[in-house]
Amino acid sequence: MNKNSMNKTPIFALKLATFVIALGYSLIIPVMPFYMKNLGAGGKELGWLTAIYALTQTLCAPFWGVLSDRIGRKPIISIGMLGYTISLLLFGLASSFWTLFIARALSGILSSATSVASLAYVGDSSTEDERSKNMGQLGAAMSVGVMLGPLFCGILAGYSLALPFFTGAGISFIAFLLIVTVLPESIERSGYPHKKDSFDFLALKSMLLGPAGVILILIFIVNFCQTGLQGITGLYVVDKFGFTTGQVGVVWMVVAGVLSVVQFFLPVLWKIRWAISY
Repeated sequence: MNKNSMNKTPIFALKLATFVIALGYSLIIPVMPFYMKNLGAGGKELGWLTAIYALTQTLCAPFWGVLSDRIGRKPIISIGMLGYTISLLLFGLASSFWTLFIARALSGILSSATSVASLAYVGDSSTEDERSKNMGQLGAAMSVGVMLGPLFCGILAGYSLALPFFTGAGISFIAFLLIVTVLPESIERSGYPHKKDSFDFLALKSMLLGPAGVILILIFIVNFCQTGLQGITGLYVVDKFGFTTGQVGVVWMVVAGVLSVVQFFLPVLWKIRWAISY
């Protein structure tokens, strides 16, 4: 795809895919404590669900990135969305903790496919001047999904604990259809060099021991604390205060809203400070 054609591309499908991944991720947070209690599980099992999602995403993201270079971005995004639909259906149909565990692992594996390939798609299709703006649009779609997911889950779970997952699966399938039908491929596969480059361990060592390594450590610490908070807060407020699914959803909607506002305003304030200093 010509990089100058990004504005004419039906990028709505790409943003919807990103939105659905974030929505599906945040959908399970308010209802999970109640799922755990119904299945006779507790905080330890909930920690396993949180860990397996993060682990599968981390392990599979590089694989999906390499595969998208070889066969194209669109097939990988499509595979991710279809698989994500199946994983949400498994959540809704789950009758045991191990079914939830398998569904959560599948969700992590396939959501990483869509996330990685979507970012690569924007990189392929954007000019240097527009890349930041287009990446920002994907980030905004993700923030909206994370913020709305707990609210929708809290409302829908009042009717049935499985309803949020079936709803998310339906939205995910719609996104899959849009991607298959209206999203063009962003790279020319025939022009991709098939020769496999050797892994540069010296470059990796230099990166880890340099400033980038410090940033990676900080990112690890932040995500470690954040996933721990997500894993236990729902159970805590249910056990301590007797919150309903709707109340837990409101708590997470507020948390996600604050995160989104901070992520938006901090870069803006930094740019203003930078402009004033010069």
